Amino acid sequence: MENYINSKNNNNFTESFLNLFNNLYNIIESMSMHQKLAYLHISGSFIILLSLFSILTIFYGDYLIIKLNLENKYPKLTKFIKLRRKFQQYYILLDVIISIIILLIIIYINIILYF
Repeated sequence: MENYINSKNNNNFTESFLNLFNNLYNIIESMSMHQKLAYLHISGSFIILLSLFSILTIFYGDYLIIKLNLENKYPKLTKFIKLRRKFQQYYILLDVIISIIILLIIIYINIILYF
């Protein structure tokens, strides 16, 4: 990891990244089936938490923009705020879809293992 962070040129960076990826792959391959499933569940749960955090920041970010009256205080930010509000619904929809897909995958795997 230290070599990956401290790499200076692109060749060394690419090589370090590939080594890091291969090391992670080797660690996952050496796990038992139960450890792989636990890794999958933890990764899925982490992605769902990130999606929920993203949804919360969307709602509370808009709340703070309204509460602090940023559109009127900083007119140069108005274009950015309007663009943010325009894409806000897509971000929420994308986060909800990602969460639902991951939950369905986890439920499917658990059902397959149970029966």
